Amino acid sequence: MNTTRILRHLNAQRCLRLLRELGSVTRADMARHLGLNRSTTGNAIAELLDAGLVQELDDNQIERGKGRPGVRVALAAEGAYALGVDVGTREISGVLMDLNLGIVARTSVPPGPQVSDAAGMAARVAALAQQLLRDRQPDPARVLGLGVSIPGLVDRAGVVVNAPFLQWRHFDLKVVLAGALPADWRIEVHNDADCFALAELAVSAQGELAHLQVLHLAEGIGSALVFGGKVMRGAHGHAGEIGHTLVLGGAVPRAFEQMAGAAAFAGLVAADAPLNLAVDRLLLQRDEPPVAAALADWADALALGVVNAVHVLDPGRIVLGGALSRLYPLVADRVLAAVQRHLVPGVVPPPIELTSFGPDVAAIGAAAVIREAVFALPQLHAQPQHRSPA
Repeated sequence: MNTTRILRHLNAQRCLRLLRELGSVTRADMARHLGLNRSTTGNAIAELLDAGLVQELDDNQIERGKGRPGVRVALAAEGAYALGVDVGTREISGVLMDLNLGIVARTSVPPGPQVSDAAGMAARVAALAQQLLRDRQPDPARVLGLGVSIPGLVDRAGVVVNAPFLQWRHFDLKVVLAGALPADWRIEVHNDADCFALAELAVSAQGELAHLQVLHLAEGIGSALVFGGKVMRGAHGHAGEIGHTLVLGGAVPRAFEQMAGAAAFAGLVAADAPLNLAVDRLLLQRDEPPVAAALADWADALALGVVNAVHVLDPGRIVLGGALSRLYPLVADRVLAAVQRHLVPGVVPPPIELTSFGPDVAAIGAAAVIREAVFALPQLHAQPQHRSPA
């Protein structure tokens, strides 16, 4: 790639990033935002229009002080598609997402009888991705690839180091999937909470992301930390995992996720039921004494984990997601009171919110990882591994 081509590509990517942030702008406003002349901006937009990544909107706006219409441009939803799959012990769920983060297809399947069979589960993940494409039938040239969310420790290379609920150890899921799916697809494998955090990053204003903690409440508890608009991964990619912190619950320490994960409701719902269906049942039976007692214990355990996160990580905001997060409104007052009671005096408790993405947040975040490839800046010293849609 010569210097002229690099500069053209760089300007086009800057335009794309601005559209991701602002939604839609006129060419003149874009030039002002980016500090480019109108000719350079016009050339960049023309290139993006030809690639099908942006579109001109029908509703013309009057440019301030000019008195003539300025056509606004925005990302084209059908310009690119990304797949995301969340692997769980009770179900495997997937989404197909367009360039505007719209969910155009979603589905879920049972994991099968042997969740510990990593190779078999990888085949089911690949099959689910292909099923989503058959349901929607997007232009194959515009499918960027597949992101996968795993409830466990995943290293930077996409190797599942340890997924306790799945009983996977040192399984190179990224390589296995790359061998089973189209060669030009981008394949990414991440921890479920990291995917959750990346979904929040995709839609939140930069100022809201300075200090953000996400808790993915599912079979276990995934946790990730965002500072300055970036997921903090630590030396080996495992930072922020408070679900694995040990808490004294009697004589034997227990992990936080054992106290506030799905195990908190053992005996009240079928152990193999999809977690969303199990939560539906708990919501219907919330006033029955056994369920009410379990919810109270769960709230106390959740509060304990939040207090530890606040003391150690000092997040400015905590966002809850995953199937169990649907129970939080039932116990929010109890959780907040316990958090306030246990915090060191003078420490301000952060607001605790529910994600806007619903229980599919991990799959959506996994797809968002793939979508980000569209906005990546050019690599100057290496050949790109995957093509951009054209």
